[in-house]
Amino acid sequence: MSPKVSVVVPIYGVEKYLNQCIDSILNQTLKEIEIILVDDGSKDKCPQIVDEYAAKDKRIVAIHQENGGYGKAVNHGLDVASGEYISIIESDDFAEPTFLEKLYLKAKKYDADISKCDFNLFFEHTKHFQKGNMSKNRALPQECFLLKECPLFLYFHPSIWSCLYKKTFLDKFDLRIIETKGASWQDNLFQVQTMTLAKKIVFVNEFLINYRKFHYNESTDLKDFNIPYERSKEIHQWLNENHITDEDILACLYKREIAYMHIILHMKGGLKHIKKIAPMINEWIDKIPQQIISTNKYINHHERKFVARIRKNPDFWLFIYRLPRLKQIRKFFISLKIKKQYQLFQIFGIQLTNGMPDKEYPALLKIKL
Repeated sequence: MSPKVSVVVPIYGVEKYLNQCIDSILNQTLKEIEIILVDDGSKDKCPQIVDEYAAKDKRIVAIHQENGGYGKAVNHGLDVASGEYISIIESDDFAEPTFLEKLYLKAKKYDADISKCDFNLFFEHTKHFQKGNMSKNRALPQECFLLKECPLFLYFHPSIWSCLYKKTFLDKFDLRIIETKGASWQDNLFQVQTMTLAKKIVFVNEFLINYRKFHYNESTDLKDFNIPYERSKEIHQWLNENHITDEDILACLYKREIAYMHIILHMKGGLKHIKKIAPMINEWIDKIPQQIISTNKYINHHERKFVARIRKNPDFWLFIYRLPRLKQIRKFFISLKIKKQYQLFQIFGIQLTNGMPDKEYPALLKIKL
């Protein structure tokens, strides 16, 4: 009998977190599963860990391949998966025990193509959890829906690892992850493709999987400012080829892309690349239809203002947006935080901490008490 869910885990260089990830899958309340561990040519102890788990549990399929990047590892797993539904879990994340069961039961209830849940952020440096914001102050569908009925899902984090995908749905449209080097936001296009093509989507309004974050700010995570724009071009090319023109869907996608522009403008070391960043963002902004920015209900005042400013005087405003905010400057000179988990005092760039702060506070000198 085929498993109810095949869990694909692409693995590279995560020996510190891999046991927790695999254990969280083995401890799922849904037992009829297949676990496909794809070692993407890891140089650490990951290959050994994979083989040790495979020897202990017959539900585990161990795959070792030459390093080809996140997309190639996921696709290898998708090609051998035999489950009714597919889950893609990143190897430094970990799931709550009922993650697969709750998503699977709701998917079966509606015969859904995609079943999705909310997620927690788990900050590695402080070991604390923060609930995701998909359902925060929003009335998301509790029954089966199409993307055009709730296009905000394209504004949210792609989080393809918080979903189950019906295997026949993926195979019907030959949906796979793009195969570029490393881990470079390859899930963005896959999320757009699956969400726009799905005839039935369901949402489980619970925080069932934990997304490990190594920095408080996403701009700190971004290493190459070209990546978001490259993924954006691929997405819009695919949308054009498939004649997807719904304005609400496009507006929510542009809404997310504007957020990506802010991440680029505030990425670490971004100022030295501003001469390359500025033309790219100008080109990106020019491709956003003015009608959608001006009139669509999903675009807020701040997003309209940002786009209008860049269009009117791009060199000036891109430089201004790249500068530290007044609030950031004030925090650099004086900050005081007293919480149960930690205490922080900072004056004139000298920081004293007792415990690990829940966010990064730039300082010239950091002293742990």
